[in-house]
Amino acid sequence: ASLLGIVKSAVLNVKTNETEIHLPQNDLSVACDAEKLEIVFTNLLLNATQAMNNCGKIFLRIKEGAINNDKHKDFATIEIEDTGPGIPKNLLTKIFDPLFTTRQIGTGLGLAICKNIVEKHGGHIDIKTKVDHGTIFIINIPKQVSSLHHDDAILENPGMIRT
Repeated sequence: ASLLGIVKSAVLNVKTNETEIHLPQNDLSVACDAEKLEIVFTNLLLNATQAMNNCGKIFLRIKEGAINNDKHKDFATIEIEDTGPGIPKNLLTKIFDPLFTTRQIGTGLGLAICKNIVEKHGGHIDIKTKVDHGTIFIINIPKQVSSLHHDDAILENPGMIRT
């Protein structure tokens, strides 16, 4: 699936008001459940626009390369960077916990679901943040189905990922 296509679909799901979204100029093809990854990108974009009170900039980047110096695994990296307030250090260890939220309206399930989907693809999600400067969510996923780290059903049906 086209990562750029998935990212563009996610952008269409988010009401951005005064938020500027800068799309990547490049694309990569990955073997993935496109609908699930769209959920991840939509949630991260929604969180970013809400954190910036619908007024700021979001930069989306797609990169190719191996991670952790493991030359045998080709990964795609997607970065979602915002110019929001950043995440305080004391909250960083909690943000992926189910039911954790800092909002009055919110379930606290969004980032937990994002992490679960990325991990079911054999990838991982990282975060870089600086208070008053913004946050970058970094998603690394394998480009090939054979790198997925869960039951064999996905290998028989690459369009399906169980959550």
